[in-house]
Amino acid sequence: MEIDSQQSTASIQLPSTTVGKKIEEKFNKKARIAAHSHVKGLGLASNGDALKNASGFVGQCAAREAAGIIVELVKQKKMAGRAVLFAGPPGTGKTTIAMAMAQELGDKVPFVPMVGSEVFF
Repeated sequence: MEIDSQQSTASIQLPSTTVGKKIEEKFNKKARIAAHSHVKGLGLASNGDALKNASGFVGQCAAREAAGIIVELVKQKKMAGRAVLFAGPPGTGKTTIAMAMAQELGDKVPFVPMVGSEVFF
């Protein structure tokens, strides 16, 4: 096993077989994992109620239900050109809910995350 300190990658020399090549490709493949990559949506039932553990979310049921209402308004085109401001202490799930809303809305809806210092009145 060789470890390249320059690139922080490891490679294993295996026999020249099909299985060996597949394993080597798997080790050399680089994946990018974001902080909220496990979140796939808001985790709401069809009636809008938050499920206890769904779509990578645990807890924050009231906030997810409120975010679901906003998502529905955007999908119905009743909230065009408006912004949503999340406020709260650090670590309460603001970014996670925002990312889940972006997942629910899909790629065709512009989603621009910003921090409070970027807001001008």
